[in-house]
Amino acid sequence: MKHVIIFQILTTTAGDLPQEWHKRTTNPSNFLIDVVRMAGGNSSLDVNSLTHNGTLEVGQVNQSVAHVCKEALIREDDTDNAWTEADVWAVNISHAGNVNDKLDNCKWKAAFSSELSEESRRFIQSSLQAFKI
Repeated sequence: MKHVIIFQILTTTAGDLPQEWHKRTTNPSNFLIDVVRMAGGNSSLDVNSLTHNGTLEVGQVNQSVAHVCKEALIREDDTDNAWTEADVWAVNISHAGNVNDKLDNCKWKAAFSSELSEESRRFIQSSLQAFKI
């Protein structure tokens, strides 16, 4: 008997990856902790991992947290003094026993859903590779 593994990701209700604007000098870990708790990965391991891993370099993985990539994105509203960068972090909550499937602001989607943008699918592929999945 073949087992099929379907990877699911958490998206916003609009179908985007969860994201938050923040200044370069701020640590995104509070936003990540909120997303992980909302998804059901609220074990102390997940939260401690995120709190202490805000300093991971791109490509590093520690426990269930990976700093996947950091890159400039080309957007229409970019200027010489202001542009958009993606700072992609991934959290593997596959070990969480209680994944929340009833979310107000987010929903679960197949990892490579055609509804996702090419950019999002690329970030997801990089995240899976970071965890060697």
